[in-house]
Amino acid sequence: MAKASKRIFSSLGAVFVAALVAVVGTVQHQTQLGPGTPLGLIFGLSLVFMAAAFIRDRSRSKWPALSYAMALAMTVFLIGQNLSDDILIPGNDLGLLWSYGSIGIAMLVALWPKLKIKS
Repeated sequence: MAKASKRIFSSLGAVFVAALVAVVGTVQHQTQLGPGTPLGLIFGLSLVFMAAAFIRDRSRSKWPALSYAMALAMTVFLIGQNLSDDILIPGNDLGLLWSYGSIGIAMLVALWPKLKIKS
């Protein structure tokens, strides 16, 4: 029973982190440092990767990482909807790279086999 509750709490923590990363990345992904340097997109995608890798490394199973990836995908999808006439993810190149890139990176990290390094 203790393993199941630990897995549930790990997954709930991963969902919270995913929502936070999705909101921060969505707000920052359009930031550019001069023309052609998408600093916000690089920051957002690296934040997605670091959080996913941390969650995957700290958990014994894939469930928290999969929960992270699914919650990130749902949050990015819901934020991208035009519900209040305020478009946070426009249909330009940076918006598409953020939408599909963040979900792809999170799923890739979640599904990647866990490497065991012998020391």
